[in-house]
Amino acid sequence: MATKTWKVTTIQQEPVTSKENISYSVNGEDGDYKFTTTGNVAFTELHTVDDSLTEETAVGWVKEKLDADNAGTVASIEADVEKGVNDQKNS
Repeated sequence: MATKTWKVTTIQQEPVTSKENISYSVNGEDGDYKFTTTGNVAFTELHTVDDSLTEETAVGWVKEKLDADNAGTVASIEADVEKGVNDQKNS
């Protein structure tokens, strides 16, 4: 089973429109086999982004929004990453 790591790659905020886009990646790794997928989540409100923001908090925003928009999306993404790693192992 692959180890999956979520990471926020960019946070873009538009204060005038109160819109925010967060780009993320999900990396899967099992020994020498690696697979990465990326995505973007749009928010209609701004989060507080300052020096106290942790990766864990930002990833939590992404996961919460993904599942709020379409329940099961986080599990589906992680399953796709697992499949990508397994496809490499079996090729």
